[in-house]
Amino acid sequence: MENKEAFSKREIKYRSIQPSDEHTLQRIHDQLFPIRYESKFYQDVANGRGTESWGAVDVSRSDGQSDELIGFVTTRIVPAAEVEIVSIHGNDLAKSDETLVHVLTLGVVKEYRHHGIASDLLKKVIENASMIQSCRAIYLHSSSENEAAVNLYKKMSFKLVRKLSKYYSFDGRHSDAYLFVYPLNGGRFHRWPFEVLISMLSCVRTGLESWGTKMKTDTSQSKKSGTQQNRGKLACH
Repeated sequence: MENKEAFSKREIKYRSIQPSDEHTLQRIHDQLFPIRYESKFYQDVANGRGTESWGAVDVSRSDGQSDELIGFVTTRIVPAAEVEIVSIHGNDLAKSDETLVHVLTLGVVKEYRHHGIASDLLKKVIENASMIQSCRAIYLHSSSENEAAVNLYKKMSFKLVRKLSKYYSFDGRHSDAYLFVYPLNGGRFHRWPFEVLISMLSCVRTGLESWGTKMKTDTSQSKKSGTQQNRGKLACH
């Protein structure tokens, strides 16, 4: 990975995914993700069929590949009534015309990671979704084992609202997923009970630690006092 000073000389641009990106998009997906998507997925993304997607390119490259994707984010707009996230909004979504933006995939090739490109791609999604009046939230799923991704979404103010047990299956091994939500245009969500539980446990732990410290201090003072009393008795005899 390049240091920040060297990377600052590169010029990263963001643009819509184009039909000519289809094969590069598939190649990068195959490199980054254990899930294999059907050809139709890449065709739809590249041609904007039911999806809205953005790519990052390094226009400062001197190898003739200045318009080749080095990062991407793919999304689609879905009717809120069709999404099983019943706790996102306080109203009856099944009876409304509200929509949600679903982030399908987000990735950056290895050589360009840790330079804010994924964050910038998410900002494009947020900016675009915020202009859709019917959109109440952006949502996505992330493997609970992908610490870098989880930290990124939290940094970008996505809210962890639910844990989905054994959501992914990679080579016969199951992995849990986190559901993240970014409310928009008045959209609301309720905290996932697990988060409330963690918060409660944190308070309890803090209380116990405080109580334990006090007990330790009291015990220490008691022992010290007892020692002083014993020393006084020995001195008297």
